[in-house]
Amino acid sequence: MTRFRNRLMLAGAALAALATAAPAAAALDLSTYTVSLQRGLDIAEASGVAYNYDRNSLLVVGDEGDVANEFALDGTKLSTGAFQSTFRDAEGITYIGNGQYVLADERREAMAKIQAVSTTTTNGATSVVYTGTNQAQTYLVNGGTNVGNNGLEGVAFDPLTGGYFGVKQGGAPGVAERVYFTTIAFGSTTTGTTSLAFDPAPLGLATLSDIAVLASNPNFAGTDYYGNLLLLSADASTRRLIEVTRSGALVSSFDLSSLAIQVIEGVSLDHSGNIYLVGELGGVSPSGTTSGLVVLSRASSAVPEPASWAMMIGGFGLVGAAMRRRQPATLRTI
Repeated sequence: MTRFRNRLMLAGAALAALATAAPAAAALDLSTYTVSLQRGLDIAEASGVAYNYDRNSLLVVGDEGDVANEFALDGTKLSTGAFQSTFRDAEGITYIGNGQYVLADERREAMAKIQAVSTTTTNGATSVVYTGTNQAQTYLVNGGTNVGNNGLEGVAFDPLTGGYFGVKQGGAPGVAERVYFTTIAFGSTTTGTTSLAFDPAPLGLATLSDIAVLASNPNFAGTDYYGNLLLLSADASTRRLIEVTRSGALVSSFDLSSLAIQVIEGVSLDHSGNIYLVGELGGVSPSGTTSGLVVLSRASSAVPEPASWAMMIGGFGLVGAAMRRRQPATLRTI
């Protein structure tokens, strides 16, 4: 009995060591992602992307303010879109359900709720008109003052709170990169200010281009990373996608420096966990395009390292040997 107990203790220790070597993931972990698609995108100066879970498609905006084209998840164009009137500088977009999006208009730092107003199809080509400047319910982050090319760069709806995260580009002297948070009751308020969610300076990103919320994927619910955020930096010196907690602590990172798209400005993710990046100067295909799409997909489930496999096999072997050596109990009848 003592020998049997010792063998079980050894097996238990081996399995416990294996569990220690492979703890439950504390993050989405961007290091488990790889580039699954990289191609040109038929839109001028792509600057923001939103995953529409109702249509399983991507809406991409161009930063000149008058373009919003819809694409399939593989980058195939589904429709050409335009706004009824021009926004000053559409830099970010997020989907909020029921066919509605919230647009980040950089120069006047406005968040505008938009949706498709009309759709026409001619010779197989679909054109969509979206809500324009004068018709949209709009929240002015800082009163609507034109701040030039140093304003609101990206926006993300947060299902956990019903509020919005936004990122502001620095660039101007004395203007720091910022991560905003605000709760907006569209239609009841038009002006206000936002609070600083956290200071992004310690993250070491030269610029902030966009933000995404992992809680936008309901399949992540119940995981320990459900509340985390993705931050995108398009600067040449810090071209990275990073995962952070809501207090701004770095969790994981993905290096974007090897991608063909040189200025990556938009990020979104679908309900399968795939991450979509859009930006300027793609030129991957078709030739001559000025924008590009990159899809990051999660690698297959991680398998234990060889040493971990050896430990596991050894542990089960000890259990099996112990069970074989144990004498069977005598069956007694009364």
